[in-house]
Amino acid sequence: MQQIQPCWLRTLKLQNFRNFSSLNITVPKDPIIIAGPNGIGKTNILEAISLFSPGKGLRQSKLGIIKKSDVQDQGWFINADFEHQHQDLNIGTGLDLSTASERRIVKVNGEKSSQTALNDWIKILWQTPQMDRLFIDGMTIRRKFFDKLLVNFSPEHSKHLYRYDYALRERSKLLREGIMDQKWLAVLEQKMAQESIAITANRLDYLSQLQGFLEQEIEGFPKIAVSLEGDVETLIHENSATVAEERLQERLCQNRSRDSVMGGSKIGAHQSEFLVLNLDCNQQAEVCSTGEQKALLLTLIMANARLLATVHEVAPILLLDEVVAHLDENRRQVLFNEILKLGIQSWLTGTDVQVFEPLRKHGHFINLNER
Repeated sequence: MQQIQPCWLRTLKLQNFRNFSSLNITVPKDPIIIAGPNGIGKTNILEAISLFSPGKGLRQSKLGIIKKSDVQDQGWFINADFEHQHQDLNIGTGLDLSTASERRIVKVNGEKSSQTALNDWIKILWQTPQMDRLFIDGMTIRRKFFDKLLVNFSPEHSKHLYRYDYALRERSKLLREGIMDQKWLAVLEQKMAQESIAITANRLDYLSQLQGFLEQEIEGFPKIAVSLEGDVETLIHENSATVAEERLQERLCQNRSRDSVMGGSKIGAHQSEFLVLNLDCNQQAEVCSTGEQKALLLTLIMANARLLATVHEVAPILLLDEVVAHLDENRRQVLFNEILKLGIQSWLTGTDVQVFEPLRKHGHFINLNER
């Protein structure tokens, strides 16, 4: 792998965030291990870091819920200094209380910015216990997971998703209410077809790149093949993009009666399914054991970290919440070696500090009991 440019968090400040009235920490580039009992705030720190990327962070919480519960008339705020490609970078974000609706303020180097612009600066990946059901909770959850990863590589993908979802909702509303406005429906279906093709093309290109990194064997972890299946994928494989778009629009028009009864749409980018195959046992991920599913998920996260570092030549930041404790000793050591080899700043949490002993000489330990 070529030399990647550094990107790591140096200082983190929290105010009125979850259980912290205030918290200031300064850390090195090394792996960061946050130890302490359940409920002390380990995950809250990782959640704060995850909010330096677009969206709602690793917990997907509403902005108002994040605020410390006993604080009145004040929002929450987080601020961090990063080293980004050998230059200083400051990012701050928090809850804006100046409007009736919840809104997140973002500032980059003191200047107001948008959430989507955060992706131009920082790439953040995470794995949490809440993601353990990724392979058994249905295709919608998996699709959102892979789309979130894809946005790290192509920020424009989120705009395609937004435009598609808007057109899908508007069409569904018209059909549900029996408003057969032929011209407006045709416009919406054209937009759905255009965005479906763009979204699916992005997904297929991303998976093509990712598969190369999944084939790089990580000792002790399962080998994986990832694929994408659906009607739109079939149209793309069998036709040019222009013809695929035309045929998809035709099918949307033909399905109006059915969709008016069933709701939504039986075809489109929201019906695509990501399939994850464990090549070691030739089984789909959803039928693998709980332990193997955790390993499969971690393999995907690490492959994405390597892909990000290669494509963008800038190191991502990796957040692993209570992940290591579920790995056997051999897999823990392999994971630690992989993190050190990549040279990325990783934040790991756990209740048992002993499982992180192999990182004692290479990591920075934070014991929240001592704060």
